[in-house]
Amino acid sequence: MNIAEVHEIRKAYAHFDLYIPEFHIPYGSITGLIGENGAGKTTLIRILTGIAKADSGTVSVLGSTNVRDRKIMEDIGMVTDEEALVPFMNAKQTGTMMQGIFRNWDSEAYHNYIRILDIPEETAFGELSRGNRMKTALACAMSHHARFLVLDEATGGLDPVVRDHVLEILTDYAKEKDHAVLLSSHIVSDLEKACSDIAFLHRGRLILNEKKDTLLQKTGTIEELFLKMVKEGNLK
Repeated sequence: MNIAEVHEIRKAYAHFDLYIPEFHIPYGSITGLIGENGAGKTTLIRILTGIAKADSGTVSVLGSTNVRDRKIMEDIGMVTDEEALVPFMNAKQTGTMMQGIFRNWDSEAYHNYIRILDIPEETAFGELSRGNRMKTALACAMSHHARFLVLDEATGGLDPVVRDHVLEILTDYAKEKDHAVLLSSHIVSDLEKACSDIAFLHRGRLILNEKKDTLLQKTGTIEELFLKMVKEGNLK
């Protein structure tokens, strides 16, 4: 069973073309999405989360092909490196705002994440460090009972200790019933540590989508496999 599937999707821009015949994200998994800058990771994420629409092909998320349906979108929690929260609101005010946006907002869960992630509650979002801004966005994404959590380069601003803590949280999250995580990151060690599945994008094409353990049997590390992919453009 898959939380997300794409079939024969294509998205064309003036200088870039994304084409993916098949891609799936299993329930209970943390799928790591890797690729060089411009490989198409963010474009794929935008299509999966309903922000962008593919020019052709089909996309299914949580069993629905209408990804832009409000119920489906509320079941998706997204964190990007753009940290798009209101700059003058502190964590407490942000929680109040989110309660008015998401029907399934869980204030208790949100305050618990704020506590365990050690986020200053009274400091305005715009005045927080990049790491704390990212942690606040992550707390928001996980506090409306989303079943599909999508992180686009969201761990890059975190120090190694906090990253490990976040990865532990994501691992626990993915173990819950009907949950899954898509984690796009340039920090390959994070993907190797937390992910159960790995997907490689290269120049708008999906090179592979396999279990991490299967890939590690072929090569020493995911990073070695990534470098080989970028150098050769395929895996031999």
